[in-house]
Amino acid sequence: MGAALSASAWSCDPLATEPESPEASGQPAYRKIEQPANPVAAFEPSRTARRIAPSNPMVNALAEQLSAKPVPIENHCALGTEERCERLALGRFYTRLDQLVESRERNVRILQLGDSHIAADYITKTARLRLQGEFGSGGRGFIHPEQHAQYGGRRLKRGADWKRSRVVDSGQSGQPFGFSGIAIEAVRRGDSVQYSLRDDAVVEVVYLARRGGGTAEVSVDGKSVGQIDARAAGPETRGKRFSIPDRDNTDTKDSRVFQIEATSPGLRIFGLSFVRKRPGIVLDAVGPVGTDAYTYLEMDKDSFGQTLEFMDPDLVIIMLGGNDALRIRTGRASLEDVQKNFEALVDRVRASVPAADCMLWAPMDAGERKRGEIVQRSYIEEVREIQMKVAKGQGCAFWDMYEAMGGKGSIQRWYEAGIINKDLIHPRFKAGLLLGHLFATALLESYDDG
Repeated sequence: MGAALSASAWSCDPLATEPESPEASGQPAYRKIEQPANPVAAFEPSRTARRIAPSNPMVNALAEQLSAKPVPIENHCALGTEERCERLALGRFYTRLDQLVESRERNVRILQLGDSHIAADYITKTARLRLQGEFGSGGRGFIHPEQHAQYGGRRLKRGADWKRSRVVDSGQSGQPFGFSGIAIEAVRRGDSVQYSLRDDAVVEVVYLARRGGGTAEVSVDGKSVGQIDARAAGPETRGKRFSIPDRDNTDTKDSRVFQIEATSPGLRIFGLSFVRKRPGIVLDAVGPVGTDAYTYLEMDKDSFGQTLEFMDPDLVIIMLGGNDALRIRTGRASLEDVQKNFEALVDRVRASVPAADCMLWAPMDAGERKRGEIVQRSYIEEVREIQMKVAKGQGCAFWDMYEAMGGKGSIQRWYEAGIINKDLIHPRFKAGLLLGHLFATALLESYDDG
């Protein structure tokens, strides 16, 4: 076993608390505390070690302490039979990685559809940096319009006259949200929303065009780079790309601002994507609080599909399960219902981006307190079994995050190590760091194996 790490080792964790019942609440309650400028980079392994387990002693010690381990990706047959397989689940994705290495002509895009476990971008940021370290960085990728800069997003300021709505809110079933599950809409002319720019060459804005849709002026540091016109005869989710001008030689500011200012009310925005000039990996991640497979199916089908088509991912990862287990516990669904929901979600993704490969992740272990003891929440293992079955049946890859954590009982070890929130559900920074490394290691090893 590795040396135990003291509670003070987690002082760089900006996610100090979350609500006890995040499924029934709004956004997680964050407490901002001091942290390194780039905490993930501090644990980035050397280039020669990227294809094996993380080389950082702290990460390795933490994994050993928790009985966590790299678990291979199950690369199921996607075309043909197990005996005569013509294409594996990740075959096309790996071919595109080969092409990226050889030609650097286009980004390779991964879209991760998840829940609140990736809301703060801990797991996904670590995986993103590992993969970009190997294949090059294509940029930050997609964020929902409300994702703050200090929690994995880019949003800075938003005027008061933008109305926010979420698919998990009452009365929102069937409404258009793209695939992000959250939208902001301009209520009054002149109100603006701002996002930080870094080394971005292009910003892609995803919005709803419709009868009565609004218009907006788009600018970088006060200089216009274009407009958005969301007026249309019928509803259609669209994306528009804005080129970011190079810095002026006289510009001494460290940061730049991308602004959308409403010139008429009615503009509904689902998200933005930040892309660099040089091709590489882009890992988009959305994690609406309280979502499960059924929630994604509740979003307007056309808007969901049109956003997928615009973003054009090469691999779609479905990372759900905890709230699906909750749906069963509360009597809102049976095991059979949950399996149908996952199958329907895979089908919906495939219908929109048939050239993309797919992968499912098992849920994290989760706990609750009973008679003073931490016990596993019910139906976690049953949902995991469903996901394994769906992945194999639908020709998707499968990564067992539950087993990577250490299987049953791991939630207690992770909580006692101080890296799981008090709700016994959500990862803190170090938990996300470790899980992101474990996944990236598994993906790189699977890619090496062909």
